[in-house]
Amino acid sequence: FAQFFAVVFLPLVYLHATMSLPCVNTFDAKNELMHVLRGDYVPEHVAQKPKTFVGKFINDACANIATTKATLPGYEVTFMNILNACIITKVRVPAKKLDYYWIGHGFKWIYVGSSYITSEQLKGY
Repeated sequence: FAQFFAVVFLPLVYLHATMSLPCVNTFDAKNELMHVLRGDYVPEHVAQKPKTFVGKFINDACANIATTKATLPGYEVTFMNILNACIITKVRVPAKKLDYYWIGHGFKWIYVGSSYITSEQLKGY
């Protein structure tokens, strides 16, 4: 069974991954940041996520303003292609002192998380 897995299944998985790799031109950093700041990737059961129309409207407006304010001074987008099977994307937003990460796979971009930028890393900005 292990030989079948290594010889047949893994190449098929790799072939599927390479065929479903999204184009880097489809990644819109501002739009993806707005989804993150709006809380689209937060699970529904989290209490802080707005449930009403008014709450969602106010949350959308705040996310739009926060995205514009954070990206106005500038941001940097970096793509790292991993064996043509997936693309790791990093968006560095110095104004918020955060790096945001996505994985491009299956014709879409999947938000992974964010990390703080240290003062040492911000010296070039």
